[in-house]
Amino acid sequence: MTSLVPSIDRAFKILECYKGHEHSEFGVSELSRRLELNKSSVHSILHTLSSNRILEKNPQTQKFKLGKGLREFAIIAQGKQDLLGIAKPHLIQLAENSKCTVFLGRFDGSRIKVLEKAEPGDGLNISVSVGQRIPFDAGCLGRVCLAWLEKKQLTKLLQSRSLSDYTPQSITDPGAFRKALSKTRKLGYALDSQEEYLKGVWACSVPVFDASGISAAMTLISFSGRIDQTVTERILEKALQKGNYLSGLLGAKADLED
Repeated sequence: MTSLVPSIDRAFKILECYKGHEHSEFGVSELSRRLELNKSSVHSILHTLSSNRILEKNPQTQKFKLGKGLREFAIIAQGKQDLLGIAKPHLIQLAENSKCTVFLGRFDGSRIKVLEKAEPGDGLNISVSVGQRIPFDAGCLGRVCLAWLEKKQLTKLLQSRSLSDYTPQSITDPGAFRKALSKTRKLGYALDSQEEYLKGVWACSVPVFDASGISAAMTLISFSGRIDQTVTERILEKALQKGNYLSGLLGAKADLED
């Protein structure tokens, strides 16, 4: 039998303590007593796990709780891996009802990757390709993907990357861009009726959440000449309904949009 790596084995024993106590916090002394490990070893393991976002340290209590990194791994194994299978028939339905091309996009830390798409069965439509990578600041798609981003991550992104002027209507000022993200978060959607990213293209985007936060942005695109205010309201209503429904299937919490 292959021998275990002691430090990794102890790290998993620490994580086992959170089973059934997912919202609890544990300190070094308590975990040391529970597991009969010396405090120095426990402290080192906790520090390593928190450095990798598997655990998070509460600065007030100096205790540790489950971190976002661990939840992200859980979603990859369960929810996000299933997103495409869950979403595909709904994308097809929404494309037919709206007469728009519909696609899912996810921010990968640099750009937005198209995960899945559906197009109406008839007429001339705007096409996107699965696997296509779109700039992070691309109109309403970019605003939805970034609106629920952690503040530190957003600040780092905007400090390292400039905003592009794709059209005269593009938002290129970081302050104005941040305000647009706040508005998107408040409304729960983003609209591009001013051709901010591509001339002649109308778009709207809504978030799809899972248990840990935003999973993807669902975007509908069409030719600007086909869309008036009445059509915009109708399409946006359908998109929001579908986004909320998919979020529910993925186990999203009710307060994730706050």
